[in-house]
Amino acid sequence: MGGAEDHRRRDVAQTSNFVIFRPKKDWLRFEPRLQRSDEMQSRLDEAGVDVMDYDTDWSRYRIRLAKGDVQKHEKLLKDLLRLSYEESER
Repeated sequence: MGGAEDHRRRDVAQTSNFVIFRPKKDWLRFEPRLQRSDEMQSRLDEAGVDVMDYDTDWSRYRIRLAKGDVQKHEKLLKDLLRLSYEESER
């Protein structure tokens, strides 16, 4: 085997971690992979979520979610999941 067949197999097996959830003792770190933008930063700031920083190495927003934040920010979090997935498919 070799050549194009091996290349296709690698493409199919490639994972797409468009979002990472990192549980901590008292909170959850939510890391969607999204291009950094002033518009997105403003949206996060206006929603009042706890944005820790932007990971420039992996192009991820790092958001701290405490108890109740998932329910409180459900629409925003769903939008971030959708946008992150869509960007990963490009």
